[in-house]
Amino acid sequence: MQKLFLLPASLILVLSLSGAYSEENKPVEISNAWSTFVCYNATSAIKMLAFKNGEKLSSVSRDKGRIYIQMDKKNPNDFEVAYFAGFPLKTASQAVLRIDGLQKFLLYSHPEPQNSIEKAYAWSHPNDDKNLISALKKGSEAIVESNSHTGKVIKDTFALSGFTAAFNSMTRKCK
Repeated sequence: MQKLFLLPASLILVLSLSGAYSEENKPVEISNAWSTFVCYNATSAIKMLAFKNGEKLSSVSRDKGRIYIQMDKKNPNDFEVAYFAGFPLKTASQAVLRIDGLQKFLLYSHPEPQNSIEKAYAWSHPNDDKNLISALKKGSEAIVESNSHTGKVIKDTFALSGFTAAFNSMTRKCK
């Protein structure tokens, strides 16, 4: 279970600085909604909704939600799926990722975050990564519902168009 929260330091550093889209880290390929950065893929939310006590909020101060798929260079059959919420998640909570409203996967926020970076991420369980990636390849839309540390419910919608091409590109380039 510890592997679940050990996203490699290099990726966290890049992502924490919102550098996934910076000049130094331009994508090597873009496939519709997904970008390939050698050993990881990334996409941004196309719709972000927030609710407090069941009421839709008109705006919330946060960064844009993103999903990352990282490939382990040393083990090309090992992948990690991470959700960047763009705000501090409720500690030790679960976010729900639904694909086309049919398949559901749980993402886990850090149980004891040490810094603001760890507070903003949720990861899939390593045993779910292959099934989740397979579902992402077949789907057209993913919605992640998470809980903020302030009690807001956030629903981020992601387009899955281009995911398969981006994923295949990453697996070819990350060697």
